[in-house]
Formats: sequence, C-alpha cells, structure tokens
Amino acid sequence: MSSTRSRTSWADPVSTSEYPAGRIGRPRASGPWSLDSLGAVSTEGWVVCALVVVAAAIRFLVIDNQSLWADEALTAYEARIPFGGMVNVVLHVETTPPLYFVLIWVWGHLFGTG
Repeated sequence: MSSTRSRTSWADPVSTSEYPAGRIGRPRASGPWSLDSLGAVSTEGWVVCALVVVAAAIRFLVIDNQSLWADEALTAYEARIPFGGMVNVVLHVETTPPLYFVLIWVWGHLFGTG
C-alpha cells in the first residue's frame, strides 16, 4: 500500500482539514424568504412595498373617520325615521324595491343604528 491514499474508496479515513466546517445551531435560511434574497428585489418591488406600507399606515390612522356615501346616508336616515315616513321616502325617492329598507328599518329598531 502506498503512502498517499486515493479518495475513491469509502473506507479511506477523511481528514477534517480538507472540508469546510458546517454551521452549528439553526440552519441558515436559503429560500425565497431569506435575508440573502433581499438584494434580488428590484427597485420597482421596493417602490410597491413602500407604497403598500404607506397606504396601510394612512388607512390605520384614519380608520375611525369613516364617511358615508349618499346612498348609505339616505339608508341610515330611513332606518331612523318612523316606519310610515320610511315607506313614504322609499316609495318617492328610492328606485329599488322596498323590502331591503323594511328589513333595515326592523334591524335598526331591534339592534340599533349606531
């Protein structure tokens, strides 16, 4: 047997100095959600992410400032007035069948409109 061994045999001993050491502990993420892949995001991707974050922040800051559209405001008004007045308004102002407004009126008087 020669003094230099061939690396082709599985029975040969392996020197640890010839192989890089592995990382001890949690394995490092290497998928699409790893920190290494952040550099691969395009400028447009960063702009879209920034716009989404800004839009979400604005929405959360003013979420209690809900405004009603005209049809929603009219429905809220109709739910608060007496039943006869609501039917009169629905028949003369609304173009939709009155069942929805009757149900809204009953719901509002049973559970409240606030």
